[in-house]
Amino acid sequence: MEDSTSSAENGHKWYVMRVTYQREVAAKQSMDALGVETYLPVQTLRRRNARGRFCKVTVPLVHNFLFVHSERSVIDGIKTYRLPYLRYATCVRDGQREIMVVPDRQMESFIRVIGEGDKPALFLDPAAVNLSLGDRVRIIDGPLAGVEGTFMRLQGGRGRRVVVKIDMVAAVATTELTPAQVEKI
Repeated sequence: MEDSTSSAENGHKWYVMRVTYQREVAAKQSMDALGVETYLPVQTLRRRNARGRFCKVTVPLVHNFLFVHSERSVIDGIKTYRLPYLRYATCVRDGQREIMVVPDRQMESFIRVIGEGDKPALFLDPAAVNLSLGDRVRIIDGPLAGVEGTFMRLQGGRGRRVVVKIDMVAAVATTELTPAQVEKI
């Protein structure tokens, strides 16, 4: 289900990595310094420090996870020799434990929903989102054109949104959209 031929040819995949002890930002900085592509959704908050002064703090939106786009052999080397606190996130499918890999198209949609748009994306608890209630769609109009997800009404909301979900990790919803802005796939 890989869309990008360059990613499929060189073995690069989006791996979901668990990061212990709230070191997501430090792990991302280390991986970036090593030339490995990563994604960590963050927000900048204004908080008081120990002296009572306000300062800006970068906080991850998805705690204890880091998305890494590379070959497995490269990640294994980094985990073993440089960042021992990184672990592959796993899930159970058909009774077998598997390393979590996010398809390129789904990861691209996830990144675009978080990073683009007039209003900030709405983060949801992935366990609470039932995607079977909506239709699989692609946004055809606006700054998020091309994003694929599930078109559904969220609890407590009036309009419908496109939800992009990465199983057991995160779910993010766009701003409210009209049916004319999406096409069923």
